[in-house]
Amino acid sequence: MVSPKILIVTHIPSPYQVELFDAIAAQNVLDLSVIYLYTQSSAPTARLWQLSGLNHDHLIVNDDANAWALAEKQIKAADLMIFNYYRHPWIPPSIERRNAEGKPWCFWGERPGYRRLGLLGTWFRRWKLSVLHRSKVPIWGIGQWAVDQYRREFGRDRLYINFPYFSDLARFGQYRGVEKKRT
Repeated sequence: MVSPKILIVTHIPSPYQVELFDAIAAQNVLDLSVIYLYTQSSAPTARLWQLSGLNHDHLIVNDDANAWALAEKQIKAADLMIFNYYRHPWIPPSIERRNAEGKPWCFWGERPGYRRLGLLGTWFRRWKLSVLHRSKVPIWGIGQWAVDQYRREFGRDRLYINFPYFSDLARFGQYRGVEKKRT
């Protein structure tokens, strides 16, 4: 049996996404690949997360046109495309093409809202996600709050799924029963 090719495009390798993608890849049920637009240190809004490694198939683009050409090939070959980011200039045209070709795709995101610029930010998001507004593709919210917000913005005529991040909390078990000393 051939595993479906699932491709996710996201902003940067964040710990909660990396753990989720690593856990999915470890199951060997799906052919999962992830395109990261940036590394943590090269992203316009750099984070100081420490990652031990990416244990899933991935490509990091870092605004390299050659890397994006490889990403485009992966997008065309994917059985299901999951877009987790929309503000990068390469993403809206990729969403438009995927939608025009009638190939399966969905949007997966935290609660909607580009609020830093107020009403201008809301218009920016609606413009960047205009194909999502015109389509009926599923939206996967990261948490029920996100699902409720997407349903409010995009209406009820589509499938909404609560698909939260994953975090392996077992590593915190070593702290169970440890009391903090008061000084």
